[in-house]
Amino acid sequence: MGAWYAAGLLASLLAAALLFASCPGEGEWACSSYGRTPFTPDHEEPVTFEATFVYINGTDGNGTGNGGGANSTGNMNTTINITGVQLVIGQNSSRPGSGEERYDMTAGNGSTTYRVKLGPWAPGCELTYLFEANISNGTSIRTNGSFLRIPVLIEVLWHSVYSEAAELARSLDRPLLVFAYSHWDHTSEYMQSGPFKDPRAVELSAGFICLRLDTDSDPATASKLNVSSTPGLVFLDPLTGKTIERRSGPFSNDTLVREMKYVIHKGQKPVTTGPSFPERSIMLAALGLVFIMGCALMYYYYYHRNKVER
Repeated sequence: MGAWYAAGLLASLLAAALLFASCPGEGEWACSSYGRTPFTPDHEEPVTFEATFVYINGTDGNGTGNGGGANSTGNMNTTINITGVQLVIGQNSSRPGSGEERYDMTAGNGSTTYRVKLGPWAPGCELTYLFEANISNGTSIRTNGSFLRIPVLIEVLWHSVYSEAAELARSLDRPLLVFAYSHWDHTSEYMQSGPFKDPRAVELSAGFICLRLDTDSDPATASKLNVSSTPGLVFLDPLTGKTIERRSGPFSNDTLVREMKYVIHKGQKPVTTGPSFPERSIMLAALGLVFIMGCALMYYYYYHRNKVER
């Protein structure tokens, strides 16, 4: 009896071992690549995050993977689906103390690449992010963390085509700052190398879409915006295109900063006062030149007249 029992137990174990050995292993999903485009975005560019997943079969090459409509089919006919993919944003310097932020990602038909578009973010913003995929067998995949930093502005980001700048202003809901200039106007050149280089103005420019309008090469747009002289400064509503504020003639660093703060609701409406430096300097220089030329003309006239009378 004991011999038969031992033989039966041995046969059962052997059958179980053979059955286990013949059972194919199920496959699994893995993230094959992930990242973002553009690689180094600025404060005007939204970022597209994307993650691509592949199905890795079991040791016997069996199993079915299904993600976004793309399948990897083996003999076992076991389906393991990706049920959802999320972008997980962690540390975010633009929102200190904030917790994780999750955004659902989607894949097109027949694709295993999931995408979501976010942003843009302010200059200097830093954040960490990763991707998480939920699998139908109850497991999940988490990629390693990555880091994104929006470069700090060191100068105003200028656009040169009015239609493109206006469309971008509408899409981002930012006021359009138009600086009208002329190549022959030396004062316009000073405005670009003076007030617009002020660190305060550069920082504030992140709240605008900035257009540098050459009135010589684009008189039609200058006429449309009622710019009759240079330098000129016009602020436009991004949705209606109507003028919020305008200033003609030269302006100082402080004047530019006050105007920019007012338009983005960070300061009171600037009070129009008398000319300030360098406006006073320019006006005094012009008056001095007129006076000198007047004196020279008077001297020439009387000298010539007395010479003729003699």
